[in-house]
Amino acid sequence: GRPNVVNQVVESLLHEEKAIVTDVPGTTRDVLDEYVNVAGVPLHLIDTAGIRETEDKVEKIGVDRSRAAIKKADLVLLVLNSSEPLTDEDRQLLDLTRDSKRVILLNKTDLPMKLDIEKIKAEYGNSDMIKTSAMAENGTKTLEDTISQMFFTKGIASTQNSVMVTNARHISLLQQALDSVQTVIDGIGAGLPVDIVQIDLQSAWDDLGAITGDSYDDELMDQLFDQFCIGK
Repeated sequence: GRPNVVNQVVESLLHEEKAIVTDVPGTTRDVLDEYVNVAGVPLHLIDTAGIRETEDKVEKIGVDRSRAAIKKADLVLLVLNSSEPLTDEDRQLLDLTRDSKRVILLNKTDLPMKLDIEKIKAEYGNSDMIKTSAMAENGTKTLEDTISQMFFTKGIASTQNSVMVTNARHISLLQQALDSVQTVIDGIGAGLPVDIVQIDLQSAWDDLGAITGDSYDDELMDQLFDQFCIGK
């Protein structure tokens, strides 16, 4: 969206305050990103700098990054200020995202409506539109349900090849497992005895098993060490 109409909507999805929200347009100068689970859909949520023409060199870098993020996104959430008539910047954003999978969020609906919804649909396509109000805390549940439906039933497939982990406990366990594996690698490189290295390998296995439900198997671990002849 254009400056100063986006941040509060994003924070309603995160359920916490992340960006600086003020009455001054251009406050968000860079792309802010968070991982969040929205109605069962793990998302890499990117809050871009407000898009507008600017002479400010720093803000311009943020705007350029915003445009690049839009091109890569699987789903675009375009935020319009419904309490103001459509601006030239709004029209540019509607054109920019015309070919993207998008949801148009009509924010600030606690104020009198100034947008011509039917005209927007006629000129820029019949995208999903959701009325929201960050101040009145309305529309967040509808938005979450819409995002879920678009990924589960409307055929949006992520273009990202990576696996996303959003559970804080799983992230912690994966980090512990990674640390243990690195210790194993360092131990092998230092020529430590097998029984010493095995302690850290078992620890990594246990951490991963806490996520997958698999348990440590003495016989399998013995086969692993025999196969690679570690320490021999």
